[in-house]
Amino acid sequence: MKKSERTRQLLLDTAGRHFQHAGYSASALRDIAGEAGVDVALIAHYFGSKPGLFTAVFDALLEWHEAVIVSHPDPLSVLIAEFSQPATADGPPRLGLMLLANARDPEVGAELRSGFAARVSEPLIGRLSGTVTAQGVALIFAVFLGLVQARDGLGMADLTGLSEDRQADLLNQLIGAIADLPEIGPADKAAQGEASGLPAGLQN
Repeated sequence: MKKSERTRQLLLDTAGRHFQHAGYSASALRDIAGEAGVDVALIAHYFGSKPGLFTAVFDALLEWHEAVIVSHPDPLSVLIAEFSQPATADGPPRLGLMLLANARDPEVGAELRSGFAARVSEPLIGRLSGTVTAQGVALIFAVFLGLVQARDGLGMADLTGLSEDRQADLLNQLIGAIADLPEIGPADKAAQGEASGLPAGLQN
């Protein structure tokens, strides 16, 4: 990998950690560049602007998840393994934390919600059609994001102490129960509004 490519990736990883922990609006470009050990002008060189940097970080996360959902023979197993892994202080950005930290951000929230729906939840609905309903897929992501919030956000000891294998086993059991749920009927849909493919907390 060329030095320029390493620097660009370093900025993506560093910015991703800032965006997922502090949120987009509270993340300063000088802090990101300082942690990465580069001149702040390089952010403009590689990404054009702060919104461009966020888009690049988020697009890389979406690209990986979209590829898994579209191409992997068992996308749920890969997603379960991914969401079973706790975030680390110096690790790469994680989709769950990025969603939780920025879904309501006034500058990037709409981009984040629409990107997640178009490239993650809706493709998964298509892949699981006939086995899990659209409402079921929304519940699956609600479970994933709830685990991330409780484990990585709140640091709940009963979850942080579990191995990744145990977390994956619990997620498998919960998703199995969701897959057995009946589809929401027309009367319920009229009362609740049409499902968007997003967990309720991420809907407009």
